[in-house]
Amino acid sequence: MTADLSIIVVSHHHEQYLETCICSILDHLGNIQLEIVLVDNVNSSRLKKMITTRFPEVVLISNESPLGFSANCNLGFQKSRGRNILFLNPDVEIIKGQLETLLQEMERLPQVGVLCAHLMNPDHTMQYSIRKFPTLAAIFFRGFKLGNLFPNAETYKNYLMAEKERTHIMEIDWGLGAFLMIRRDRFKEMGMMDENFHMYYEDVDLCFRLKCAGYKNYFTPSLHVIHNYQRDSAKHFFSKLKFHHIISILYFFWKHKFTPSPSS
Repeated sequence: MTADLSIIVVSHHHEQYLETCICSILDHLGNIQLEIVLVDNVNSSRLKKMITTRFPEVVLISNESPLGFSANCNLGFQKSRGRNILFLNPDVEIIKGQLETLLQEMERLPQVGVLCAHLMNPDHTMQYSIRKFPTLAAIFFRGFKLGNLFPNAETYKNYLMAEKERTHIMEIDWGLGAFLMIRRDRFKEMGMMDENFHMYYEDVDLCFRLKCAGYKNYFTPSLHVIHNYQRDSAKHFFSKLKFHHIISILYFFWKHKFTPSPSS
């Protein structure tokens, strides 16, 4: 049977978050048919026991060997059956609103690409989860944490849409992959996630390609979500995650010929 919404969650040693995440989904459904597809990238016996015991309705995919994040998203999508898809991080908790409301908004919004919810930090402050497409200047500014020294710099504020009120539905360039809702047929039309992005920037790339195809990406304040955003790649100057982040940035700009926006 086809579901109204398939939620794709990729776990990589995220057992400590998943029970809270799944419970919050079930508490904020509304009147819709839901499917949850969980891709376990490390084949954790602890996770398998928790899911089979607490959430037997969840479709669990256990990888024999680890894949990149984009590949895992695509794998989860291919095993799903929903008319709409939500790519959701395991380290989130829905605290306000109904997923049904977002599906209704998806139906009303013209030429919708992705729909992004209102992400918040664990202390309930606003998270800069919706942004303009990156420029090399913005990447340099954020990569070297210059925003801590120059928080009012226009390059920094514009990229993070820092002065935009999060009180109404609005068109955006892209949103963090922690919460991306998209129609199934639209995701297929885009050719799914580009698996050349092992980790990071797959969300920017998907939103960029949607814009290039004439679709519009939106933010909605109808659903509030706590996101334990770690920015792990920014914690150390040299690390494996930092390497993946840099490679993904370079690939994104190479792929799109250093074009700062689809209209350029």
